[in-house]
Amino acid sequence: EISDAVPMPEGVDVGGRIDFDVTMNGKPSDLAGFRSNGGANLAGVTAVMPKVFKNPVELNGRISLTPAAVKVENIRMISGKSDFEFAGQVTNYMTLAGLGKEVALFTGTVQSKTVALDDLIVTDETTVIKPWDFEEPIKNAPVPPMLAGDLRVFMNTVTFGKLRADSVKGRLTFHDGVYEMKGLTVAAYGGSLTGSSVFSIVNPDSTTYGGDFKLNAFDSAQFIADFLGVGDIVRGKLSSALSFSGAGLDSVSMLSNLKASGNMAFDKGQIVNWDFAKKLGDHLKFLNFDTLDFQSIKNSFRVENQKFVSPDMALTTSFGDMLIDGATGFDKAIDYTITFNLDKKTSEKALSSLSGLTKYIEAKPDRLELTVNAGGSLTSPSFRLDTSAAEAVLKDALKDRVTEEVDKLLDSKDAEELKQKGKDILKGILKKD
Repeated sequence: EISDAVPMPEGVDVGGRIDFDVTMNGKPSDLAGFRSNGGANLAGVTAVMPKVFKNPVELNGRISLTPAAVKVENIRMISGKSDFEFAGQVTNYMTLAGLGKEVALFTGTVQSKTVALDDLIVTDETTVIKPWDFEEPIKNAPVPPMLAGDLRVFMNTVTFGKLRADSVKGRLTFHDGVYEMKGLTVAAYGGSLTGSSVFSIVNPDSTTYGGDFKLNAFDSAQFIADFLGVGDIVRGKLSSALSFSGAGLDSVSMLSNLKASGNMAFDKGQIVNWDFAKKLGDHLKFLNFDTLDFQSIKNSFRVENQKFVSPDMALTTSFGDMLIDGATGFDKAIDYTITFNLDKKTSEKALSSLSGLTKYIEAKPDRLELTVNAGGSLTSPSFRLDTSAAEAVLKDALKDRVTEEVDKLLDSKDAEELKQKGKDILKGILKKD
């Protein structure tokens, strides 16, 4: 019985039974001549560790010991809503006890039916230090232990807060300070995420990371609401490709060094109750953006110099097209040029509503292009409508329309009568002379 055999730290309660059958021969310091065989059966081993796990942990399974490896034989762990099953082996395991020079290698699989992270691990917000809590760069990262690993991960349901994945698969490797997730495949929100990432502390003075990910047909409304916690503001199927790189373990370094590029697309969706869009609609007066329906949104993007840059965001909507070129800073400052290419019906509404353009209402254009310059911040934007280009086009359109009406009049039956009267008057004037 564990509780009778092993003293535990204060606050930790361990119970259950471990049956050992281990034989050892030789001196541990003489690895060439040291031999160990046997194992241990874990039968309902329980542990209460309130500073680590939110719920008691129960372990069942067997660990086998040979001169070549420690074998983990389907050890099953259950804690609250979560379960794990480990299988594999650790070679060169004496290194972990400081009795060898060869790197210990852990290979195997990790499987789970359910992982509820917020129900599993205790997170004390008063003591846990996050990277963004640091205002000064960290120059030294922890030195990794003499342990390498190659693990296959197979998990079904994984949850964290409101985020939920239906399945997670991948391969986790770590060696000499380089940690990689390869072949990651996540099924979630009606779509999938695939990709890979790497985290390196080979150089303790320069921690680096990078990766590539692809999203395919995510339910954007639920995903964005769960991930950002901003409510239901964008609806539609989201697909995206992203490559990123960076360095540092603190907010200064991470934000300064983060670079990314990629593209994304939304299909058949809506922008709903987004304060920025609503304020833009209020400024234009002839459009209501409380709900903005769109057929598609497509754009490329890049992250650099602490800004999210989108040079070619194109929206296809029920009132025409929009093209957005500009950037949003990590401080929420914005600088955008928004170009509207309005259809005939919306163009007429714009000419009726915008005081500077009402004089051109008879131009009746099939399309009307307007430009809005947006500045300020996402939460407190300012807008300036530029109609100069539109006015130049409208003047030409109005001239063309007047010319067209005159041509129509001259080509009509009434025009022939006018022509004849003109000739008669002219003849009369010539006779008098």
